[in-house]
Amino acid sequence: MDASTSLITAQALQAYAVTATTVGLNYAEQLERVGIPMSSLDKPSMFVAYRSFARLLQNSAAEAHRPDFGLLMARHQWPYLEGPLTVLMRHADNLEHAIKLITQYGYVFSPEIRCFLLQDNKQDRQAQITLIVGASPQQSCVQATEYFLLGSLSIMRWISAPTFQPLRLSLPHERQGPQEYYARYVDCDLTFNCKFASIAVTVDDLAKPLPSRNPLMLRMAVGYIERNFGDGSKLTTDRVRFALRRLMADGKTNLADIAKEMTLHAKTLQRRLDQEGQRFDSLLETARRDRFLEMIGQSDKPNFGQIANALGYSQQAALTRSCRRWFGCSPIALRSGAGNTNGDLAVTT
Repeated sequence: MDASTSLITAQALQAYAVTATTVGLNYAEQLERVGIPMSSLDKPSMFVAYRSFARLLQNSAAEAHRPDFGLLMARHQWPYLEGPLTVLMRHADNLEHAIKLITQYGYVFSPEIRCFLLQDNKQDRQAQITLIVGASPQQSCVQATEYFLLGSLSIMRWISAPTFQPLRLSLPHERQGPQEYYARYVDCDLTFNCKFASIAVTVDDLAKPLPSRNPLMLRMAVGYIERNFGDGSKLTTDRVRFALRRLMADGKTNLADIAKEMTLHAKTLQRRLDQEGQRFDSLLETARRDRFLEMIGQSDKPNFGQIANALGYSQQAALTRSCRRWFGCSPIALRSGAGNTNGDLAVTT
């Protein structure tokens, strides 16, 4: 995916000014440097370019000589946690249900941050809540990844029972600073150079009822999101993503199929994607990868031929080639955990 015009809600920026000031930076200058308007700090519902957001955090960490900048910003984000997605999560049945809702509706925050639930095959009482930040796990922005991982943990603690305690945090990059930097923010085991950014939790914590769960409030939150984010007011890019997800299983993965689904002429759809700086083949690639991650750990254990069909591939060999391109290993290796540097994992939805 071309991240140059991918967006993220300005809610992610609400703690930036106080964090930058804390480490001695002029936040207005930093925002101007990456082209983010100052008005975004007061308008959490507006969107800014994801690439600019990632550069902002990376630049700030470098200029302040604070490799923990993303972690510090996540801590300062605590007063600003409330938003459409956190309302959704708070009223879910349990933490597992909340994660599935984020998998479905995470585009409200940004299509650049995707969440999956992975079951640990060796430690059958553990699971991992996994984040993919940016174009791929290997190419994600370090500061943004650490910010989102710690921020996600804060939300989980906020909505869960007081006894919730993560087992381990994993990051897909090298340690950025002294161990004591991380110890200020993380009170559990921390591992680096892993396949994905993830939070390991117990299966029991996933299943515990959330204290604020309310089916009526949940339906209202879903209705709000679908009314405000689920129609043509979204970017054409987002509408293409959702159309691809619906049509892949029917083998409809070309531009003409998606244009027909969206009641557009194919040339019109292509022109709109061009205006947003997106390529259809990149959107298809991402949609297939995300759906693959969701399917390989489903409880009914679909075989790889079935998964290939669900992703719109005519042959299983095409799925194998794509998996090697995405994750550096075969589908069998990824499902068994052989292709993951952090244990045996299987994705669940």
